[in-house]
Formats: sequence, C-alpha cells, structure tokens
Amino acid sequence: MGVQVWVMLGSFYCFDIPAALHNSLKAHFSNLGDGEFEIYFSGLYSVYSFANIFLPFLTGSSYKMRDKYGDRPALLFTVFLTILGQLIFTYGVHLHSFLVMYLGRIILGWGIESVYPTQNSFVSPFFKNDYLVFESQNYSRVLQQA
Repeated sequence: MGVQVWVMLGSFYCFDIPAALHNSLKAHFSNLGDGEFEIYFSGLYSVYSFANIFLPFLTGSSYKMRDKYGDRPALLFTVFLTILGQLIFTYGVHLHSFLVMYLGRIILGWGIESVYPTQNSFVSPFFKNDYLVFESQNYSRVLQQA
C-alpha cells in the first residue's frame, strides 16, 4: 500500500506542477502578453483532460497487456508514461514551446489516468472481502490529505 501511495503522490505532483509554477512560467514566457499566456496556460489542463476522451480506446491496449503479461508490467508501463510525459513537458519548458508542453501533458494524462485502475487491479489480490474497501478508503484518505 505504501508503494501505491507514493506512485499516486508523484502522479498528483506531476498533474499540479503547472499551477505551482504559474508565476515562474509567466516570467519564462515574458514574450507573450498576459492574456495570450493565460490562454496557453489554461490549455495545459485542457489537453490533459482532452486525452481522457480517447483514453478508453487507448487504454484497452494497456488492459490487454495487463491480461497477457500481468499487473506488474502494466503498472510499470503506465508509470513510465507518466514519467515520459513529465520529461517531455519539462523539455517543452526548456525549449519555450507550448506545443511540446502540450504533447507532454497529453502523455502525462494518459499515464496518470491509467495508473489508478491498474494499481487497484495490482493490489486487490492482497486484500480480501471487506479489507479491500478498508485499504481503498485509507489510500484515498492519505491522498486527499496530501
């Protein structure tokens, strides 16, 4: 359960990083006007959500991978997508390119939104009957407090 919490804390950190860096990004993209920057900045969350439209079609391949190879490779794959998306986002900031940052956020969205169900599938054999609900609630409580 501890590993599960750490993976999701890292995922939530990656999801919220643009909000934490709003002022720094605004200074970094000082060549853009305030209104233009805000439009591009809000697009960082829009493309993350936009990825969720196609997620059921794309995640089907990760669920097939989970059925064929098991939960551990599927979980590693989704965590890899999360890390890859964050690295691409960071590289986009370095290049001063919102387009590259958007690409990173799309991949990040696919990874983060696939991590949670894959983790539940991974953890469920260890907790039987009512204990699975107990574990899930404790897990959610820890994440909400973070």
